[in-house]
Amino acid sequence: MSQKRKKPSAEFKTKVVLEVIEGDQTLNQICSKYELVPKTVQNWKKVFLANASLAFNIDNAVAEFKDEIKTKEKEVNELHRQLGKRTAELEWAAKKLKSLDYETRKCLIESEPKNIPVTRQCELINFNRSNCYYKSVRCTKDKMELLRAIDRIYTETPFYGYRKVHQQLIEGGYSVGLNRVRNYMNELGLKVIYPTKKVCTTLAHPEHKKYPYLLRDLEVYKPNQVWSTDITYIRLDGGFVYLAAVIDWHSKAILSHKISTTMDSSLVINVLKQALERYGTRKRRYLGRYFAHPMMQNRRAKRDDYKPSAVRVTQRYVP
Repeated sequence: MSQKRKKPSAEFKTKVVLEVIEGDQTLNQICSKYELVPKTVQNWKKVFLANASLAFNIDNAVAEFKDEIKTKEKEVNELHRQLGKRTAELEWAAKKLKSLDYETRKCLIESEPKNIPVTRQCELINFNRSNCYYKSVRCTKDKMELLRAIDRIYTETPFYGYRKVHQQLIEGGYSVGLNRVRNYMNELGLKVIYPTKKVCTTLAHPEHKKYPYLLRDLEVYKPNQVWSTDITYIRLDGGFVYLAAVIDWHSKAILSHKISTTMDSSLVINVLKQALERYGTRKRRYLGRYFAHPMMQNRRAKRDDYKPSAVRVTQRYVP
């Protein structure tokens, strides 16, 4: 590893030059003594003699040096001010240029620049450099004919996918690949029209046993013969609240109702308990383990009246 070359100090140069001026030794002897090159020592001697007068006029030299430093500082400050101004102006201009549309920015790029290269131009206006060299290929006659054929098939049979459209083109005498048909359909924005699956918003609880509809062909001729209950939501500005109610099928009267901020089984159970306390009779039909407990606690319910009915608890998705 090479050693770093040492730079002689001013004191060392002065010592060597004074020995040369004294003349006790030759130049070569002095150079051999200090391991120097004669040409270097001669240059040091010239500089020393040229500036020897400064030793007798130190004040003027210092004053001139200070004045020169002040002048340089003023020039540097002025350059910094101009540089800051130009930088702010360039940032403002670059921000405005970046907000321009694609075609306008593309027109600003100079293909044969004199000072700023194309790469730097693209960076300044936030433009992709590859777009400067890309030239779009014109749509050929064969492609236009194929696009018209695809559009015609889609217009006649909008439920055909790209596979069936490809089959129709092959039968029509066109030589085209499957992927090419798919790409052309995407280019034209053609999407298959087909019936979608019905969205199910009500899911039965997996623990609930499914019973037959016992109220089918049943004639409701008196109050308190058949009750039904349901839960729904009410949209508010700050969210939703949930309403549960029990209705009598004969009189269409609301026997009990409650509103809650959460949709859970306790809401429906409390509504059922309230209806039983107000209008409870001997005969009851109910379903599910959530309703069985309050019904069994009702004093007027009997074991032989325990029959399943069409009432069931469901969980609903709230949109």
